[in-house]
Amino acid sequence: MIEPVQRSGTSMKNRRPRYWLILAGFVAVAAVIIATVLSQIDGSPVAVGIEAERSNFAEVVITDLVQEETFDGTLGSIANDPISTQLGGTITDIPASGETINQGEALFAIDDQPVVLLHGDLPAFRDIAIGEDTVTVASQLNGTITWVAEPGTVIKQGDVLFRVNDQPVVALYGAQPAYRTLALEGFDPAVVAAQAALSSAKANFTALTSPAGNQQVQAARQTLIGTQQTLQDLLNLPDPNTVQIAQANLSDAEAALQLAQAAYDPVSWRPEVGSLPQSLALQQATNSYETALAQYNQASQGATPGQIASAQAQVAQAQASLDTLQQGPDPDAMAAAQAQVDQAQVALDQLLSGASAAGPSPDVQQLKEALIALGYDPDGSMTLDSEFTTATREIVMAWQEDIGAISDGVVDFGEVVFLAGSAQILQTLTSAGNPATGAVMDIATGDAAHGEDVRQLEQALLALGFDAEGELVADGVYNPETNQAVLAFQAAVGLEPDGIIDLGEVVFLPGSVRVTNQLAFKSSGVSAGSPLLGISLSEKVVRFDLPANDQGLLAVGDAVTVEMPDQSPVPANVAFVAQTATAFENGPATFEVRIELDDPTVAAGLDEAPVDVIVVSDAVEEVMAIPVSSLVALLEGGYAVEKETGGGDTQMVAVEVGFFGSNNMIAVISEQLQPGDQVVVP
Repeated sequence: MIEPVQRSGTSMKNRRPRYWLILAGFVAVAAVIIATVLSQIDGSPVAVGIEAERSNFAEVVITDLVQEETFDGTLGSIANDPISTQLGGTITDIPASGETINQGEALFAIDDQPVVLLHGDLPAFRDIAIGEDTVTVASQLNGTITWVAEPGTVIKQGDVLFRVNDQPVVALYGAQPAYRTLALEGFDPAVVAAQAALSSAKANFTALTSPAGNQQVQAARQTLIGTQQTLQDLLNLPDPNTVQIAQANLSDAEAALQLAQAAYDPVSWRPEVGSLPQSLALQQATNSYETALAQYNQASQGATPGQIASAQAQVAQAQASLDTLQQGPDPDAMAAAQAQVDQAQVALDQLLSGASAAGPSPDVQQLKEALIALGYDPDGSMTLDSEFTTATREIVMAWQEDIGAISDGVVDFGEVVFLAGSAQILQTLTSAGNPATGAVMDIATGDAAHGEDVRQLEQALLALGFDAEGELVADGVYNPETNQAVLAFQAAVGLEPDGIIDLGEVVFLPGSVRVTNQLAFKSSGVSAGSPLLGISLSEKVVRFDLPANDQGLLAVGDAVTVEMPDQSPVPANVAFVAQTATAFENGPATFEVRIELDDPTVAAGLDEAPVDVIVVSDAVEEVMAIPVSSLVALLEGGYAVEKETGGGDTQMVAVEVGFFGSNNMIAVISEQLQPGDQVVVP
């Protein structure tokens, strides 16, 4: 027999030959062949040269032969872990089953805020901002918060964090936390009083010179309109319609009073008239009548001169308030307020001028370093040491003047917050108008945020085209370029552009996702951790169970054919073969196999659809082959074929048979056959 010739360079070299397929083919045609021979031969061996009338011939060819096996499979989706929200609120948008979400698109929305898909293998686990450390900044000053920087603001040295009574609280760089007032020594209570006077004068001047806001103007305008209407109503009295209504009300009240008077009997023991005691019913009827009478008198008599004068005064006052807001402050009042500031500053300077120098302190040197870095020692004359000198006071005063603080050369405890480096405001914990007590904000500071989560964020931003004008590098360090790209991304996708990727704003997944089912619905309330979407990260695949005795038949990467429900063949490849068998109670153990289609679009609209997976189980290359039906079984054993010899004659030629292909072709060897010869096919 001819030994099967295996394909070289393929995963089939480790597969077992499917001899049972050959035997099955032989059995299928043996009866036909023998019957044909016996009908032509009278029990004697077939001789060469016997003529026969044949009309069907097949060519002897050199070809490849394969054996195939077919498995029942299911075309559908592979479910991945569902997507859960890390935010609480109300679902305002959620995709339908079957939709595909790509990078940069919203997976869903909570309270109208989109949650965006970005590509990455590491799940989001923290807020991503400019610094690794989170610090809570508290106010150490007494007064009222008058301004707070917005969340997301990047804070650098010299920037204002918030204001108390319009006085700035400033960020400076330094490792030593602020813990005391920094100034020249020799203070007395008069200095504290002078500082308070200067602060009050500056606050008065700021309030006087600050332009009126739109809300103030609108409120003043509404007040004027209201007073004008009141005056007009008084001038229009008496109004015939109003008099008529008041008269009708008076008549009704008078009739009700008469009924109550008639029903009232102080001697009777009857406890009630209707649902009220008799005395109470009479009192209420009396009060209603008196009220109706007063309203009728006012409506019929008109407004008094005093009422009209009072209304006119209110209109004039409202008009003056609106004019003041629209025209700005009075120059004389501004000059007087500025004079108060100047006088308070002079008084404070005089008290401070005689103070002696402070002793050495590391926090003083830290203050000097920060002010020098901000440019307040242009000639380089400042000695960088730990002593607070008169020269130190001079540069402190210059700095205070520039930032709008009280220029007294004193850095009060609470006026400066020392940070390790640049920072970013994560959230504010109070707002303008609240007392300046307790925590004001949480900030990210310290070393620049870094790590694989930052790197994959940067890679996703670059893939979406947010590259900070070509300056962004995916180096895993959250730097100003990263912040710039984040701001552009947030503005583009509808997130609050604060430069902070809050936990829950984005979801990192390895690729695009297809929604397999909704686990929650629009307008539903959800909490952090609630699953919202069932998803699949892969294209639709074919799954089937490979019998354990066929374990070596397939390997990842092997090519197969999938016969779709419409009978069309689709090329595919093996994507996964389980290494552990699954045992069934009433059946043999199997290995799970997943097949990926070369063209996933052909599976559109199909899910959980039955398909056939056609696998090449064995193969030979470039063998001489003929149709298996052309074989003739000899009585003495073996096989032969009828070869055409020309002129209508045929000759019986012995052959050795070999590999049987699924296309009903069989490999043969014979010295009397050549490729191109014609053999009889019954």
